[in-house]
Amino acid sequence: MLEQQVNGKAAAHMAETAARISQAEEYLTQQSCLVLGEFHKGKEYYFTEKFFMEPQIIQVYALQQAMEQLAGRRKDLAAVHYEKVLELYEMQTGRRISLPYHMEARRDYEGVRLCRYGEEKSAGMIGEKHKGSDIQNGKTVCGKNISDREWKIRIPGTVTSPLGIFSAEIFLYEGQKIEEKKYTKWMDYDKIEKNPYIRTRRTGDYMVINAQGNTKKLNRCMIDEKIPSKYRDSIPLIACGKEILWMVGSRMNERYKINPQTRKVLVLNYQGGNENE
Repeated sequence: MLEQQVNGKAAAHMAETAARISQAEEYLTQQSCLVLGEFHKGKEYYFTEKFFMEPQIIQVYALQQAMEQLAGRRKDLAAVHYEKVLELYEMQTGRRISLPYHMEARRDYEGVRLCRYGEEKSAGMIGEKHKGSDIQNGKTVCGKNISDREWKIRIPGTVTSPLGIFSAEIFLYEGQKIEEKKYTKWMDYDKIEKNPYIRTRRTGDYMVINAQGNTKKLNRCMIDEKIPSKYRDSIPLIACGKEILWMVGSRMNERYKINPQTRKVLVLNYQGGNENE
């Protein structure tokens, strides 16, 4: 139709244009590779002012390759994600954004840090190493798959993880009014047999859904709560083995709700970033 109604050589012109675009794509990829190498720091990328002085098209191609390397795939990575990282450089220090595949970009003092999940640093801060947390000297190790990791709840105490900050305390229950808050939960501590952990969902997870002790797969619970599929892998969970005590910001396990027989109460409070609000 194009050849008959527009130009007899339309197909040939389209083929020639496609060939030029392919050559341009190859050239831009090569140039961005040369630029990217300077900002690759171990298991993360740290883009300083020098990076943002490059032509914007080179910045976009370099970010595309950096994010693909960190994620291990290109699926679900789109132009909007690269644009968000570029915009971050114009924002104030400390601002951060969440990206697909548990990646995070954060505005630092000298540039933008891109890694698999947040790296927390504090000048002069001396932290302690918690079992299973990989938090040392105020630094969260970057580059591991967050779905394979878990952080032990300190009872009482506070633990900082890439999924947020959790504080826990225990008190004797004497009929106090339960504080109904989205990010604070009261649990029957007498029924918790093992120390709970913070993690994301895994195969086989389940919750008790009623007083009769009936259970339901976690994925089904998330569907019932109308949680979009793109968020389900990043929701913080409080777990004991495969049993989920609390889907943070959402449903709580019925088994651990306070009742007249409760003697000790575990109070869990969650503080997270905008992506978990």
